[in-house]
Amino acid sequence: MKDIGWQNNIMAQSWRENEAFMATLDEQILRVAKEIVVKFIETGRVSPVTFAENFENIYGSVDSTVKKRMIVESTEKTPEAPPKKKTSKG
Repeated sequence: MKDIGWQNNIMAQSWRENEAFMATLDEQILRVAKEIVVKFIETGRVSPVTFAENFENIYGSVDSTVKKRMIVESTEKTPEAPPKKKTSKG
């Protein structure tokens, strides 16, 4: 039987790193949404009565915008290197 323990360790490490990254990302999204809502409250555009609905909409907008951008960036192909020019001898 083939020992694949090292492969499992790499996958587990990658999963933990991804989970930590997503937790940090979610925290940053929450902070941004909070800052936007606070600004809207300060300017009178959001009231305590409409806070819950507005926060949910703002958080959802920030979350989907950030995560859509991440998907686009991860699926974009890097440009291929131009073909090397052949040099003729003689």
